[in-house]
Amino acid sequence: MQLDLDGRIARIEEALANDASPWDDEETERARAEIRAIENRRAIAGGHVVAALVGGTGSGKSSLFNCLTGTELADAGALRPTTEAATAFTWGEPARTLTNYLGIERERVTSHTTELERAHEKALEDLVLLDLPDHDSVKDAHSGLVDSLLPLVDVLVWVVDPQKYADHILHSRYLAKMRRRADAMVIVMNHIDRVPEARREALLADLAGVLELDGLLGVPILATSAETGEGIDELRRLLAKANAEPSMVERTASAELDAVVAKLKEKLSDTDSPVTPQLVNDTASELVTACGVDAVIDALGHAISHPRDASVPPSQSPSYATVAAVGSTWAMRAQSELPQVWADRVDDAMPGVKDLGDDVHTAVRAVDRPPLRDGLTRFLQIAWIALFVVGVGLTIASLANWLAIPLAVGIALLVAGAVAFIAAAVHRSARARKAPKEYYDNVLACVRTVVEDKLVQPTLDVLADHEALRAKLR
Repeated sequence: MQLDLDGRIARIEEALANDASPWDDEETERARAEIRAIENRRAIAGGHVVAALVGGTGSGKSSLFNCLTGTELADAGALRPTTEAATAFTWGEPARTLTNYLGIERERVTSHTTELERAHEKALEDLVLLDLPDHDSVKDAHSGLVDSLLPLVDVLVWVVDPQKYADHILHSRYLAKMRRRADAMVIVMNHIDRVPEARREALLADLAGVLELDGLLGVPILATSAETGEGIDELRRLLAKANAEPSMVERTASAELDAVVAKLKEKLSDTDSPVTPQLVNDTASELVTACGVDAVIDALGHAISHPRDASVPPSQSPSYATVAAVGSTWAMRAQSELPQVWADRVDDAMPGVKDLGDDVHTAVRAVDRPPLRDGLTRFLQIAWIALFVVGVGLTIASLANWLAIPLAVGIALLVAGAVAFIAAAVHRSARARKAPKEYYDNVLACVRTVVEDKLVQPTLDVLADHEALRAKLR
């Protein structure tokens, strides 16, 4: 598995240099300094993988180190703590540049190349194994050295003993806080020869349960003994597997980059844009209502149904208080879940209350109202009147024998006039429902255009900057 850390670092640098960066100079410089340290570590590491034996007082990690390396280099002894400084062993050519960078004294660094023909030694070629001081040492310098080296290590081999594997310092200060690096950990229960065989399985199961509480699921757990050699070959195989993984060194850098990004993301939101079509429609509707369009709609419906007593009020300019409230509601919804720096930018992008109100009123007034009578209404009114008048006349003339016209003709015209009258009434009623709705829809569309121009687009511009930075840090 290859990690594109070069590309990821480049994207983080681009985010830091972006004109829309929400980070102040101190935050930016700290992130860049951490990235430089990561790049230096990768450059110095070269093809080497660094593994470290980490453990508390009496865990036997130094004896384990000597057993793995076939040396007596580590400070194993009767007194505790015995490891005064970090010790390093390299399989293959010495990694002087790397061990110097790690701050390991020259006399505490060794390597051998004479036995690389052995299969398990070849598998460990270029691996650097460290024996670190006790993490629970009463000497602050020891625990401080451990803390400074842990971020630089690729494979963490935590060595515990059967009596202190649930040590509070180990779990609260280290393991629980380093759960992000679980894939680079091995837990070794050392001194397993001191535990009766009947109790070993239960002991290892309890250790797994404690690790689960730390959030470390699936971390390999080995039982070893430096005295009897039990589990040593299996530990070698795990180290060889880690050494063969081309991205192991990169994983450490990736974890460190995760920490850098996590700090930067404190000023970014994980939520998607709150600007939805529904929010735009709701805002436009509120502004339309603020212009008194609802009253205009009601009056239009009545005027179309009863054109003789028609009285349609004009639309109104929305009050500044209403426009301010609508704008405030918009900003509040648009800022939902955004960190303060981005919420402030949304506020700054909002238009003035007067400008927004004037633009909305202009948009409403630009929409033509529907005529109280349309062409079909006029035609049907003229038709039913004409048919009724002619029909009455012909009917009377026929009954009085003034004209030689069949009575049925006059009656047919009266019926046609009645049909035209009913059609006019039905059409007028339909227009009384439809025309105001069409007018409202046209007004809403025009006001929505204002909302999109004055509220949506400025907000989306800010959110686009936010999303661009968020994408860089994924």
